[in-house]
Amino acid sequence: MVGDPKQSVYRWRGADPKIFVSLLLNKKTPFSVQKNITNLPVNFRSRNEIIKFNNSLFKHASGLLNLNYHKKIFLQGSHQKQNNFSNGHVSITFINKDFKKEQQLESVLKETLSQIENCLSRGFEQSEIAVLVRDNKQSSQVSEWLIENNVSVLSQDSLSINNSKKIELLINLIKLKVDNNNQEARAILIGKFATLVQPKDLFVFYKENLKNEFKRFLKNLNIFSLYRAFEMSFIESVDFFIKELNMDLSNTDPYILFFREVIFEQVSQNKNNEKEFLIFWKQNNTKIKIPSGSSKNAVQVLTIHKAKGLEFPIVIYPFVDSVTHRNSRKKKLASCF
Repeated sequence: MVGDPKQSVYRWRGADPKIFVSLLLNKKTPFSVQKNITNLPVNFRSRNEIIKFNNSLFKHASGLLNLNYHKKIFLQGSHQKQNNFSNGHVSITFINKDFKKEQQLESVLKETLSQIENCLSRGFEQSEIAVLVRDNKQSSQVSEWLIENNVSVLSQDSLSINNSKKIELLINLIKLKVDNNNQEARAILIGKFATLVQPKDLFVFYKENLKNEFKRFLKNLNIFSLYRAFEMSFIESVDFFIKELNMDLSNTDPYILFFREVIFEQVSQNKNNEKEFLIFWKQNNTKIKIPSGSSKNAVQVLTIHKAKGLEFPIVIYPFVDSVTHRNSRKKKLASCF
């Protein structure tokens, strides 16, 4: 076993910091061989300003810990010696802690784009930039945002067309076109538009509109203008939904454009109607990915786990407050950048 407590706190593959701590404190060891503790004082990979930042961060963090041996470990990690790699830069941007969940996400995404644009303006290539995230959901959010803003992205897991909230909305509108009383589709639309309507009692709003006559359902969500689309042909109705809901005003959203291509292909080549398309979608939606750009000059969006061992001139970590270890599946968005 090779490693150190500071790395294990990030929980790679379920790593447990207590194992390293117990070895350092000469407690019972689970191994049959004697331990050999070697300190590596010099950081040979990072530039000096980054080493200085890490030293000051761990020194400050040690004062926030309650257990003495934890303090000791962090203090020991705050004395890395510098190498011959001069320069380097670290910046931290905080997001308003009073922002609601959606506002936090929007601010984080805008700041990520701003940082990338700033780096490009200073002469860096897109391929020299990596954005690190905790999970595939964050990867999808970042990738979709960057692509919509004309930034080339390379990401192994995040470009499934099914990850787009706009596509999810369109699919559920298609479901309602097939069956006006589809309860799942109605519930998703209520959740989408209730925040705009702001009903006095959300529970009652859901209950009533799951059962309401279809025209009344659309009126209550303030989307009655969509009613015309439910009497149009398949392709015309999808185009009408996109236009009426202002999903792609500039006609550049790659998810919308690619989704329209998929529908056109299914209608023109396979003669699919809405119902047949939904069967196709259910079977294939996770496999359909938008082109991420074949160019090697693209920003890489990676989970921290997959980025381990790699290095980039520019590293952006948008969701700093993400929980590193959970006992449940509940997610928490960051409040700082």
